[in-house]
Amino acid sequence: MTRGILSALLGAALVGGCSSGGGGSDDDGGSLSDLIEGLTMPSNMSVVTAQDDGGSGPAAFKQVEALTDPGTDYSSDPVNAYVYDASMESLDTVNMILCLMAQTRASQMVNEGAYIALVNEDKCEQGQNQSSTGSTGQSSGGQATEFNTWTIVSTRESSTSPQVVKIWVPGEARGDGPGDPMDEQTILVEVTVDEAAGEENPFGSFSMNFTGVVDGSALGGSQGTEVAIMTGTLQTVDNSEGQPQFRYVNLSGDALPDVSTAGFSMEEAASVILDDADGTGGVALTERSESFGMEQRSSTFAIAFNSDNLLRGKDDTGDGNADAQQCLSRTDFDTQVWSYNLYHGADGTFNGRAVTEGERVEMNSGFPFTYARDGGGQGYGWAGYHGLWAEQGGLPDGSSVNRFDYDTDTTTAYTVRVAPGKMIRRTANVELLSSFQGEDFQFWGQHPTLMLDGQWRVTVNGGNDFAIVSTFEWGENGPEMSETIDHDNDENTAEVAVAATLSLNDNDHMWFWSDSLGGNINYVHDVSVAAGEREVIFYLEEFVGPGDDGLFAGDTTSVTLYCYERCLKGGLTQGDVDGATSEQDLYYEYVGTPFQYTLSVADGKVVLSDDNAADAVVSAAGLDLQSLGFDWGINTGEMVTSPLADPGRPWEVYSETVTLRWETGANEWNQMVTLVDGSGNVASFDRPLQITYTHSTANDANADASRDGDKFLLEYAGPGQLWGFPWEQADDSDRWHAAVTLKDGAELTADSRTFVVKAIEKEQSMQEDDGGCGALNIATLFNDPALDLPDGDDVGSVSFTLADKPTVTDAPAVIEGEIQ
Repeated sequence: MTRGILSALLGAALVGGCSSGGGGSDDDGGSLSDLIEGLTMPSNMSVVTAQDDGGSGPAAFKQVEALTDPGTDYSSDPVNAYVYDASMESLDTVNMILCLMAQTRASQMVNEGAYIALVNEDKCEQGQNQSSTGSTGQSSGGQATEFNTWTIVSTRESSTSPQVVKIWVPGEARGDGPGDPMDEQTILVEVTVDEAAGEENPFGSFSMNFTGVVDGSALGGSQGTEVAIMTGTLQTVDNSEGQPQFRYVNLSGDALPDVSTAGFSMEEAASVILDDADGTGGVALTERSESFGMEQRSSTFAIAFNSDNLLRGKDDTGDGNADAQQCLSRTDFDTQVWSYNLYHGADGTFNGRAVTEGERVEMNSGFPFTYARDGGGQGYGWAGYHGLWAEQGGLPDGSSVNRFDYDTDTTTAYTVRVAPGKMIRRTANVELLSSFQGEDFQFWGQHPTLMLDGQWRVTVNGGNDFAIVSTFEWGENGPEMSETIDHDNDENTAEVAVAATLSLNDNDHMWFWSDSLGGNINYVHDVSVAAGEREVIFYLEEFVGPGDDGLFAGDTTSVTLYCYERCLKGGLTQGDVDGATSEQDLYYEYVGTPFQYTLSVADGKVVLSDDNAADAVVSAAGLDLQSLGFDWGINTGEMVTSPLADPGRPWEVYSETVTLRWETGANEWNQMVTLVDGSGNVASFDRPLQITYTHSTANDANADASRDGDKFLLEYAGPGQLWGFPWEQADDSDRWHAAVTLKDGAELTADSRTFVVKAIEKEQSMQEDDGGCGALNIATLFNDPALDLPDGDDVGSVSFTLADKPTVTDAPAVIEGEIQ
């Protein structure tokens, strides 16, 4: 089990506050929540508070001056900022918990009865590797947004009573065989809030107990019994000095008595005391230990800080003394951003409606639905541009789902339509090769001097040639680079350097992969073109749906496509796959005449049929392609709507501005899923904004010049969903962050409109400040009774069980923190 999965399990544990929806009522017919206010939880419980980010703001951007006027979304949207340091690693789980809590709005749903919240847990996976799996180049299909379905009850008897929140967080459903109990656990959470967080008391007063339970059969025991394999407590403490204080403890796996999870165990604890409500100074102890089979690691830190500095010391020997100390600055720091919002840079229209300067960019990105689960009961799901997500997995063609409209209190029934593939339109963008100097590409092919086939990291050098700088292999956390290689597979022979320049001949056609541009780079070498005038092509991609204005305008329901390379045969069977000696057996061989296909729309589906095989559908849905190495799916080459002028030059199809590619396979991402209502109308969603962006140091929140001039293809799908920057691993750490951090106010352009960026979730990491901690002392903290770390004896119990989970049949009341 990776640490990222562990964090997700623990983070999935909790919830917390804010919103209103349907539920219980008082005797006079009024909602109880109208009479009794809920109590809010703190937004984070970091040891040290984040500082004002002097690196971001309106000073460098005239445009932002108007956006920051009171009343604009840009000025009013809240920002969640916190500080990260290795000494606070045990608090990662705490802040993930509080991040997830913000998506439940429990304090504003008080006394509204049991309700469902759809929680996007990925949004709180901060510091984990989020590099696109598309980097493998195996599939270009997007991934539907996935949620977890939390059941919540938030109650408060009176305005002087505590608020009690009960939550049931489901784990992964068990398959036919044994699974990982840590993945399957259902997490039960009970929060009791006595005092809301506020300026006088930043943590408020609360206790939060949680436990992860599995059926006894998952651990080889009795079926029908609940066994706890994770448990913990986060709570505030009343100390004798009246200072804000909290304690946290969490035990998982073999760290619990009488539990065996095949060698996995985890213990973490923290005790934090602030000098005052401002949080300008304080002390803390943190501890974390993990064991994965034979791999073990542990750390214990003492921390003291004031308004200027933080001093940390690590006890490596367990003797209660700091074996190494480090001084950090609380005024000089680097910023990493986990999510951004976009705002309109000027008044105008967007997606058919009027917008104003500083208004948040909203997208019709999808909607929730309910459906009848296999085996009974109601399930929940989400439909959007990238596809469909449902609790039980993909829904089959012909399934029925219901969308509830909160504005009109009406329900619309839809039928699920699953096409045997999906069509992807690719629009070419041409750039000078010189604009990519110093950027990294990935190349699959033969080394020019070692004559070895492999995967290589390539950069564009000063002469505008492609230079191999390293080889790489895909590891658990992404590509693992090496500047040398064993060139003859002889362990007794020294490895040789891989640095070399690709030697290209006239009309050589090269494909590279760019993480920063999120896809393929196409280059055709022309010896008649000067080095400084060489060009490359990169691509914007979008799905072709039944309502596509470009192909199916008006009454048009079909269009002919012409294929020149990788022309996939229609009507393939499992027998064709099993009998194939190579992948080429599934494709036609081009002999000078393009193969014709028909792309058509029927019953809400887009389908490709093969004119050369009696209109058989081109589909690998339901086929096992593993024997040919296509377990991620299979696709055609690029196709066009009009034949090329010269069929003897088929490679010129890749120089066309707009081409189309069909992808198919057995996976959900290989098939387009649509929803069709009773009148035959297909539910439509906004295509995410695709933004070609060239980074500059002036736009960098950390004034980092290392990516100056680099180009990126970004995608924005709505608030908090700006994607496209590649991820890189921090030095000497297992944490990851985006390669670029945009400054607030940076301008992005898409569809001839200007948008402005603002970070809404960010993290600060303090820089070293040798000699700056003379006023701080941690020598006595390891043995300070006021900072005693909690252990298993301090874990509180949850008063309810999995069997107590209420049945909710209403549509989700809260989705990603938005009350419906």
